[in-house]
Amino acid sequence: GRSSCVDAFFKQCSYGAAGLGSGFQIYPSVLDICEPGFDICEPYKNGLHHKVTAKLTSLGVDVSAYSMFYYYLPDLISPGMPGYVGGNCERGGFAAGSYNNGGWIYDFAYLPSLDHPNVNQGPYMYTAVHEIGHLAGLYHANRVARGVGGVNNVELEYADHTSVQGHGNDTTCYNAPELWRLGWAEPIMDLNGASLKQPVQVTLPKQASGKRSILRVTADWAPASAASYYGPPTFFVSFRAAEGDYDRLLPLVHVQRLDGDKTPYLQFTRLNASLHAGG
Repeated sequence: GRSSCVDAFFKQCSYGAAGLGSGFQIYPSVLDICEPGFDICEPYKNGLHHKVTAKLTSLGVDVSAYSMFYYYLPDLISPGMPGYVGGNCERGGFAAGSYNNGGWIYDFAYLPSLDHPNVNQGPYMYTAVHEIGHLAGLYHANRVARGVGGVNNVELEYADHTSVQGHGNDTTCYNAPELWRLGWAEPIMDLNGASLKQPVQVTLPKQASGKRSILRVTADWAPASAASYYGPPTFFVSFRAAEGDYDRLLPLVHVQRLDGDKTPYLQFTRLNASLHAGG
């Protein structure tokens, strides 16, 4: 079912380094959402995480053995349905709760029931892997747009089509800086101002080809005003092209900026450019 497809997504996108693992467990229908006062549109207000962990404990489950909790909730609440409090509640998902070493420890995804015919496709699969990305410390994959509303360099949230954390879909892996942050990819070359004093030729393999397939450039020549808390701007360059089931992109070279590091705090990435290979 859904868990096997999510597992396959992570195994391909991480070059086999990650998957749901033997510690992954599914506990269906743990909590009765029909109880009075339960607002399923805003579950964090009702202490859902604490209610579920208490229920699991009463069933003999050692909740301390799990570092992350992931909840599936109905994707549409309308009049006459349990949990209705007014208006319609239709959303993809959101991360909420406390930090555990910088990352979220629980997360909500509004998805259909396990027997839904499209549960492993389209927005449902996208929501599942996107929200798990938040648990791993990834935020949203943005895009820097030019000429939007007559203003240059406007940052558009979610607008990076090369990542499932952005405007990608259920057939799009994470982008290069996200893979690097997760520890799944490393640069074939690290460049900076000193190494770029002379022309450098780099041949990039497809990002999907293996762990060492991306390029990192630290712009230490940039003015201090361009730096962030993490130091000079850092750019990741990758060549994305169709590969397997979960990276179906047109053959383009992408340049993304990351102001961040590998700590699991939620950090944006920014798509700055998409170029035709060889030009």
